[in-house]
Amino acid sequence: MSDEKKAGDNKVVQAGNVVNGDVAGRDINHNHFSQKQTYMGALIEKFKKELKSNSKISATVDQLKHYQATNPNVPTEFLGLEKKLELASRQSEVMSAMEKKERFAKRLAMYEFYESAQCIYAFLMGEIEVKFEQHITPLIKAGAEKQVIDSAIEEKVLDPVVKQLEENVLGLHKPEIKGMLFFITGNCHVRWD
Repeated sequence: MSDEKKAGDNKVVQAGNVVNGDVAGRDINHNHFSQKQTYMGALIEKFKKELKSNSKISATVDQLKHYQATNPNVPTEFLGLEKKLELASRQSEVMSAMEKKERFAKRLAMYEFYESAQCIYAFLMGEIEVKFEQHITPLIKAGAEKQVIDSAIEEKVLDPVVKQLEENVLGLHKPEIKGMLFFITGNCHVRWD
């Protein structure tokens, strides 16, 4: 039999080959899947570059300013985190909430002069706000038990936001993420009543 393929024959004979790459009896299909970079991934790359070059800014990006300020669309007077939790019958959580909010505020201050870090913080607070409104507010309005609400906060708000951190270049962990929730609660971006 010859080493050449006959017309209509799917058999290939390979003898004496020296291989330094792909080898196959017939076709080789290479599938290269390019994974599109996420928004968070782009911010992480930007942060690494800013950190390496010590590229700092003195202003605060608008998205972060939004969460640092009291929500102007809330018609109630500014009460602060402590009073808001008390009104939601969560007096026992005030000290822990204040500590977590402070822990987050310190982390925020650590990278406050890096534009990409500000954008990461704002993005995460936006995710917390939306997820809270979608999953937690309806439970609160329906009068769900505290345990049910807390479990939903963990599963529907905190865990998904932690996953979005990807490489987590800012060193945020669940207590700081929960601190973000209390931070935006204090500024009237989410309600517990």
